[in-house]
Amino acid sequence: MPEKELKLIGQRIKDIRKAAGLTQNALAERAWMHSKYVGQIERGEINSTVETLIKVANALNVPLQELFYVSDNKGKELVVKRISDRLRMQKLKTLELLEKMVKAIEK
Repeated sequence: MPEKELKLIGQRIKDIRKAAGLTQNALAERAWMHSKYVGQIERGEINSTVETLIKVANALNVPLQELFYVSDNKGKELVVKRISDRLRMQKLKTLELLEKMVKAIEK
C-alpha cells in the first residue's frame, strides 16, 4: 500500500483511539499486540495485514471500514485544531480582540 494511504489509515486509527480515551498501550493490550507495533501502525511505518486491522478495529469497538474513512474536511479540522491549540495559550484581551476580528470577517 502506498505510504500516503498508510499514514492516513494510521492517523485515523490514532484519532479513533484518542476519541475513545485510550493510550497506545491500552489499545495494544486490547488487540493482543505490542504497543510499539501500534505506534508503527499509527505513524504509517508498516503495511498491516487485514487480520491486524480487524484486531485493531475490534479493540476500538468500530467496524473495520471505519478505519478507512477519511473526512473531506480533514484539512479543515487540522487547521481548526492548530488554531484552537494556539488560542489556549493566549490572554483574555487577545482572545476578545480575535473574536471581534472573526465577527468582522463573518459580515
